[in-house]
Amino acid sequence: SGSVHVAASLSLLNVSQKMLLTACLGTSLSLAAFGIQKKAECCLENGCESSLDKCCSEMTSCSGMEVGDFVAVLTYTLQLFAPLNFLGSVYNAIVMAFIDLNNLSELLA
Repeated sequence: SGSVHVAASLSLLNVSQKMLLTACLGTSLSLAAFGIQKKAECCLENGCESSLDKCCSEMTSCSGMEVGDFVAVLTYTLQLFAPLNFLGSVYNAIVMAFIDLNNLSELLA
């Protein structure tokens, strides 16, 4: 019965972590995409032929992000959530240890 409760709580923990990760990734990557679009529109308004043109990357008057910044945001966000995967396994080990300790004390009593 105890291991079923542990599995259920661990599943809840994993689902909530994945939902939080998905929400953060969606938000941060959407903001990065808007930053890329802002820079591309600014470059086109200032006479560059394309947002991928060398003219656009050298233009300092246009603020915004480039494609490499999108990859950096993605990598940074994923690295930020990496310790959460470890947290689930530590939680499982600690709770199972308490259940085993409780079972042992019941056997000895």
